Amino acid sequence: MKITEFDKTKEFENKIEPMIRELIKMCKFYEVPLFVSACTKSEKEKTSYRNFHVSTAINNQNLKDDQIRKHILIANGFDAIQPGTCMEIMPDDLFSDMADSQEV
Repeated sequence: MKITEFDKTKEFENKIEPMIRELIKMCKFYEVPLFVSACTKSEKEKTSYRNFHVSTAINNQNLKDDQIRKHILIANGFDAIQPGTCMEIMPDDLFSDMADSQEV
């Protein structure tokens, strides 16, 4: 698959980011949770994103389905696992990792 390459960093910083920051101000004022992710640069070896959010934690909000929290986790490198998916974990694997990282 051919990777689409572009660099829109300057355009994003000069034109788009100020608008997002204004949107964030409005969302904070009206207590509206928000998550925005923009791809600013794509190269063969790396893709760059700029992520912004207004967290539910700011206003002590509890949502039935807090998708914003989930989006933030994915943006921070966590993998999505389909609900109901069983993962097989061997106890020996867990303990061997712990033994390697413990200080004496």
